[in-house]
Amino acid sequence: DKHSFGHDRAGKDRKFPVKQRGGKIVTIDNEHELGDTYPPHPRSSVQPRFATERELRLHRKHEATSQNTVTNAAWHAANPRQVPEPPLAQEFQCEEPRFTRIAERREAFRQSAREEAGLDVVGSGVNPDREECSVGLGYRERPQHATRTELREARKQQR
Repeated sequence: DKHSFGHDRAGKDRKFPVKQRGGKIVTIDNEHELGDTYPPHPRSSVQPRFATERELRLHRKHEATSQNTVTNAAWHAANPRQVPEPPLAQEFQCEEPRFTRIAERREAFRQSAREEAGLDVVGSGVNPDREECSVGLGYRERPQHATRTELREARKQQR
């Protein structure tokens, strides 16, 4: 509607002004038509990714944190805290030594000395019967030797 009539009746002291904007006559009754006078803005159809600025900041913070985690993991993979040292290689060291401890070498020397002397390599006890005995705390109803004196005499007879 590009024409407006009846302005002469209202006069200059009209309560609501009548204006012409962008080729349209605008009164208080048709102000909503003012949006039709101009074309829509080119970016008015673009929807933002985030509804609020807080959402945007939280998203950026999360992205930075995850990127820093990835970067930190890559750096630690390239620069480990402790680098393993290469194994120690001495001049006359064997891969599989015959003895790994001094006690093993001493035992081998002792066994070879017993063998050269014509004794048992393992070694036997001085009194095998006595050495095989063990101390026990178990209760026996009828012991073989009732007193210690009987036990000593029985052992003397075994010799």
